[in-house]
Amino acid sequence: MHTKLITLSVAGSLALAVNIGLPPASASLQSDDPDVSESPLSGISESGALSAGARDASSTTRSVTQTKTTSLPSSLRAPQSRRDTSAHFTRAVVAHAQNQVARNPSSTGSPQVSSDRNDGDLAAPTGSVAAETTDGITITALSDVIDLPSASPNVVGITFDDDVRVEFEIRTQTNGRWSGWQHLHASDTEEGSRGTDPYYTTDTDRIQSRVLGDGGSPANAKVVSVASKRHPGDSKLVAENAPMSSESTDRDVSQHAHSIDHASVPPCTGTGGCTCPLCAASAANVAKNSVAQPEVATRKDWGASEKLVRNAPTIADSVSAAVIHHTDGNNDYAAEDVPAILRGIQSFHITGRGWSDIGYNMLVDKYGRLWEGRAGGVKKAVVGAHAAGYNTGSFGISVLGDYDKKAPPQRTLDAVAEAIGWKLSLSGVKADGSTSLAGEEMKAIVGHRDVGQTSCPGDEFYAKFDSIRQAADDYQTGNKAGAGEEYENKDESDRQPGLVPGVIDSNARDART
Repeated sequence: MHTKLITLSVAGSLALAVNIGLPPASASLQSDDPDVSESPLSGISESGALSAGARDASSTTRSVTQTKTTSLPSSLRAPQSRRDTSAHFTRAVVAHAQNQVARNPSSTGSPQVSSDRNDGDLAAPTGSVAAETTDGITITALSDVIDLPSASPNVVGITFDDDVRVEFEIRTQTNGRWSGWQHLHASDTEEGSRGTDPYYTTDTDRIQSRVLGDGGSPANAKVVSVASKRHPGDSKLVAENAPMSSESTDRDVSQHAHSIDHASVPPCTGTGGCTCPLCAASAANVAKNSVAQPEVATRKDWGASEKLVRNAPTIADSVSAAVIHHTDGNNDYAAEDVPAILRGIQSFHITGRGWSDIGYNMLVDKYGRLWEGRAGGVKKAVVGAHAAGYNTGSFGISVLGDYDKKAPPQRTLDAVAEAIGWKLSLSGVKADGSTSLAGEEMKAIVGHRDVGQTSCPGDEFYAKFDSIRQAADDYQTGNKAGAGEEYENKDESDRQPGLVPGVIDSNARDART
């Protein structure tokens, strides 16, 4: 592997970054692979601290400090008040991690939070007032302002070596205007290094990252940025990868399970492996039905780099459950940006995190299109890297976007339901039932937050899970799919079904500019 030093212009100064994973210079001129760069994230960057808004509060800090007396400006608060506020923030971070571990005691893959220090022993903030947010939270590390190539989608994340009690944030600058600080989810790992989920941006000029809390600066923390180049055929590919309508799908479905007299059966235990007549017949029905595979674009379609893949895929015996994620990042990407975003996520997972391949088994965009993830075959039980301790025997499906404040569009919810319903049917697992995964009893469809220390896949997305389970079960048994008919969160492209994706997104992009 060749290492190439490049120079980035950072907030009026120069900073060295490392461009890694590139072929020799003569070949790199012809390569369509994303460019991966690293910048250090340790201590407070002097130039970064001078950037407007570097100390601004965020939803992360406000959600924790709202119970404290934080109405006064930070400069008017007594030092002890600021220390108390920041310690309160750190305790909340630690408590969240401890609660997650307590909820999943049998998970061997989740990092354990050390309990060798009491809340009262938390170190006081080490930074000055200038190294605190405006609402009193310690800024442990602040990066330089990093320039990005705005001509391509970019994927950004943070990697580090040790388990720490901190939170990670990122903000973006477009046309001279900074966004607010946004939370980056730190994800558990069974491969490679620790780090955050990838955060992708489009039409962005600059980014900046910071670390919050009194837990200490993470060792060897780096901001990894991936400049994912657009390919000439991306627009054509997206137009050809039209979502399959559930109404037009021809399925040979037996209705055996629905012919049972529910009143004559004994109560169901509601657990995986239940042998009551209803569950047994339903499982048999799912197993023998010919559930149609939804349309899924292949890795070749989106331009996955097979030469970056480190190891052959591991195949489990079967898939017992589906784990739903969202990726982080903005939601205003264009349809033709999706292949480049996927290539960027793959590069971040492999080159940045050190994983074997892209972590998710399948991905879904906001247009309802399905994309193959980790190599090995969509019909096989490929072991991904998406939920530490629960990767073997699970199907990790992730929706491109941030869905904490707003749920995905209806077509995306339907695509998720159909993909999961089909995938679980290959193992005879009822989508709205219970199952056993990693020695635990759980619902067959869960969110990342159910098995890990994260808020993924976002509050509003998670609120749709009951309807997703029902829609996935309907897809398995031949009823009309639809993940929540009451859903009203439709964007402009939902109301213009006759427009092709490129036209929709060109209009949207023009409107943004």
